[in-house]
Amino acid sequence: IAFIASIYMLIDKERILRAVNNLAEKFNFNGKANTFIRHFSNVNEIFTQYIYSRITTGIIMAVACTFILLVMGEKYALLLGIFIGFMDIIPYFGSIISWIIGFVLMSISGGLTHGIWCSVLILIMQQIDGNVIAPKVTGDRLEIRPLAIIVAVSVGGSLFGFVGMLISVPVVAILKAIISEILDTKASLDTK
Repeated sequence: IAFIASIYMLIDKERILRAVNNLAEKFNFNGKANTFIRHFSNVNEIFTQYIYSRITTGIIMAVACTFILLVMGEKYALLLGIFIGFMDIIPYFGSIISWIIGFVLMSISGGLTHGIWCSVLILIMQQIDGNVIAPKVTGDRLEIRPLAIIVAVSVGGSLFGFVGMLISVPVVAILKAIISEILDTKASLDTK
């Protein structure tokens, strides 16, 4: 239901935005509606940048893994590379699933030894991606330090499982934006 509803929301995006703006104008609680809309826009931008960063790292993984598999002589290098890159969009579990499925398929297509060597190289690439590339790309997009991203995903995963891993980085980015705005507002009030 959520997937179908999101498609209809995208189709009616302009109408929904007009309705929200009309409501904000009608029920402008002491001038707070514009502030709410501004915060909502910031949250939207953070989630958009997070999704773009995940897609970017997925593309990087698809290209790198395709190249590695081509060098290793894998028959289905392009298909497996695209699959691994696509699954890389899903934090942590996507890498595990793609590694297992990749190992099985490479073992079937080239033999067990071939599957082991290719999957070891893919595992190394996934570790580089998860610990270096993804935090750097996501950090640059969201203006968060890579260490904060690693800590956020670890804490989010340990507290809330898979859902915590998915939403931890955007939540940290939103908290950072809120704290920055509070500090900026306080600094501007202190100078007056």
